[in-house]
Amino acid sequence: MKDYIKEIRLNVVEVHSRIKNKAFFEKGSLSILKEGVDLIQEYREKPLEDECLYRRDNNLNIAPRLYDLYRIIDDAKNDIEEIISKVKVIDSDLLSYLFIYFMECETLVISIEQYYPNIKKSQPHIESKEEPNDKEICLPPELNTRKAKVILQKAIEAGLCDSNYEWKKTIQLLAYFADKMSSYLVLTNKMNENGRTQTSWKPFEVLFKYNGKEQGNDKLKSAKQNWMKNNIKFTPTGHEEVDILFEQPTD
Repeated sequence: MKDYIKEIRLNVVEVHSRIKNKAFFEKGSLSILKEGVDLIQEYREKPLEDECLYRRDNNLNIAPRLYDLYRIIDDAKNDIEEIISKVKVIDSDLLSYLFIYFMECETLVISIEQYYPNIKKSQPHIESKEEPNDKEICLPPELNTRKAKVILQKAIEAGLCDSNYEWKKTIQLLAYFADKMSSYLVLTNKMNENGRTQTSWKPFEVLFKYNGKEQGNDKLKSAKQNWMKNNIKFTPTGHEEVDILFEQPTD
C-alpha cells in the first residue's frame, strides 16, 4: 500500500526547498510538481477519507504524521503563492502547474480540516508566523537530494532521530548511520590506506550538530575509531535498526 503521507510530505518539502533556495526554475521542477499533484489527488480521493473516518469512529486522536503533513503544506502555501504572484513568466507551463499544485495543496488542507475540524485547536502553534521548523529545508547540500531525504525520513519514523534531527541513540550508532549512508549516497570517491572508500563525516556532523562539541571535531569519526580498537567489524549495538532503512529501494 502506498504511503501517501510520506510521499506527499517529501514532495512538498522538495518544492518548498527549491522555492526557498531560488532553484525553482531549475531542470526537474515541472516533473516534481506533476508528481505532487497526482499524489495529492490520489490521496484526497479515498485514502484520506478512509483514514480520517476510521480514526474518528474509533475515537483516536489526530495521527501525528497527518498533522505534520498538514503543517508542512500550510507553511509552504504562503511561499508558493508569493512566487506565483511575483515571478515574471519565464516558463508558462511551470508557473501554470505551480498554480495547480498550490490549489491542490489548499484543497487538501481544507479536506483535512473538514474531517478534523479541531485540528488547529489541537495544536495551538499552527497559527504561528514563525519560519517553518522543517530541517529538511536546511539540509547540507550533500544530503539535500530526494534519495537522501527518503532515508532521513525513514530514520525519523523509526525513532532514531526526531524531525529536528536530534539523534536519539548512541553516538556509535550515529557514526554507523553516517558511515553507511555516505557509502550509499557515494558522497566521496576518496580511498583510505586500506583501499576502501572513505566516509564523508562533515554533512552528518552539521546535520546532527555533532561538530565542534566538547570532544572536538571529528566526533563521529572518533566514535567509529574507538569502537574498532576492540572490535573487528563496526557493528555497534542497534546496527540492525539502521540496516533496515536501506533494505528497500528508495528511488
